[in-house]
Amino acid sequence: MGHAVGIFLSCLLVLLAHQCEAAIINEEVTVNPKYPNACWVQEEMKAYKVGETWQMSKTCGRSTCIQGDGALFVQHNTCGVIAVGPGCQRVENKREADYPDCCPSLKCS
Repeated sequence: MGHAVGIFLSCLLVLLAHQCEAAIINEEVTVNPKYPNACWVQEEMKAYKVGETWQMSKTCGRSTCIQGDGALFVQHNTCGVIAVGPGCQRVENKREADYPDCCPSLKCS
């Protein structure tokens, strides 16, 4: 039973490490009276419906309009920070690719 628990915990750590490769920010949006039930993104002069997802234009990331407690938020998912250890190098991926494929990755020998 101890071996099975060890394998389970190892798998759990791998999954958690994978999940931590992103940065998530929730930004409360000001409601535009013309679009009362949508996230108004001033920089793009565009309204997004709750649940709608779009690629960020100025950085590698994806945004989603979400409904919070009495407010609308834009959730921004961007690339996390990569620590480069011995024997590894940071690989820049295609900036024009959709998130998360545009995020840098590690190549270790």
